[in-house]
Amino acid sequence: MDRTLQLLRRWLFLALLATAAVTWFTRHRLASVNDIHSDTLRAPVQTPVQSPEPVQFTRNGYDYTAVPLFHYTLAGLVVHRLDYSWFSIDRGERTFTLDIGVIWGSNLSNRVHQAKSIRFSQDARFGFVQWRGEVPFVKSEFSNNHLLVDNDQMERKVKQIQTADQIRLRGKLVNVTARRITAGGRYDSDEIVWNTSTVRADDGPGACETILVENVEILQPANQLSRVLFRTSLWGMAIVTLWAFADLFRRF
Repeated sequence: MDRTLQLLRRWLFLALLATAAVTWFTRHRLASVNDIHSDTLRAPVQTPVQSPEPVQFTRNGYDYTAVPLFHYTLAGLVVHRLDYSWFSIDRGERTFTLDIGVIWGSNLSNRVHQAKSIRFSQDARFGFVQWRGEVPFVKSEFSNNHLLVDNDQMERKVKQIQTADQIRLRGKLVNVTARRITAGGRYDSDEIVWNTSTVRADDGPGACETILVENVEILQPANQLSRVLFRTSLWGMAIVTLWAFADLFRRF
């Protein structure tokens, strides 16, 4: 009986591992996005803030001042996301909890996200896109966005955004300064300056939008079955592992 249970546990773990490996890739698959939400075909809406009042808050040992320049609404397809809070060495960066690359407009009506040669990536707070051959990619309909949050509740909402989701963000484009008010680590700056882009046609350093997020909507989540299977397989492997340890201790 024990031998049968060991074999069952082993095959179950391998099946869960295989499921996790496959769904690790399919849960964020852009090519599976076929149903395009109508709102994502429109350009971002940007209107001036008439009487800008600085937004001030304290997070992660810094006093922040965000000066709003424009009200901003962005609807589009998330083609890449990078959560810097997992590996940031600078506490100041943790308030800019997530960067998301987003496409909209003709990039979606032309289905450029389904082109086999196109690749989206992010690194060091930059967003990148590469492709080979004829792809009707419109650079001014792609942006890398630094999402600024001023409270834990909004951070949880922002982190629900996943690659391949179609989303709508509402907030303000802001220029941000921050001053450290607690003892810092080796890489913590005394002062931080983050300025936002206010046009979509720019490129290079300074071309990213810094958005103080006020509202997040997931218009159409993607790859839901893969995401459920991925989470389930991880939990399953954890349970099988605990089962194996419990059986081992029982023998002693």
